[in-house]
Amino acid sequence: MHSDTDRHRSFRSSALAATLLALATACEGWTLDYGEPAAQFEARDAAALAAEYVGEKVTVRGEVAAVDTSDPDTCVVTLAHGVTARFGRTSPMATQWAAGDTAYIDGIVRSATDGALVLDPAMGRDPNGPFKPQRR
Repeated sequence: MHSDTDRHRSFRSSALAATLLALATACEGWTLDYGEPAAQFEARDAAALAAEYVGEKVTVRGEVAAVDTSDPDTCVVTLAHGVTARFGRTSPMATQWAAGDTAYIDGIVRSATDGALVLDPAMGRDPNGPFKPQRR
């Protein structure tokens, strides 16, 4: 027979395991939601300057070239100058812009090579927030 203490201990262990699992799988989302970006770039400079920030959060400001939500699991916003921002399943965030708009996008640098920058995952950033871009 299990005592109330054993049940309470088992519940605490289960709750702790669930919390740790949630934190482990949500780290990238948390990184985007909180904290300052490691660097900020204009889209025209981003691919050339972001290579040293692979795996880190950055902000890019640029003109929207296209918004693709045809696959609801992989919504993508493309900025001029070779910047691709993958929003995943967050199509409402991706569709806040149209071609020609200026977007401020935070994202984790996945790759920055051959004049192309990929931010994955990405999310919109408040255009009124601080923005001090590095320049070439």
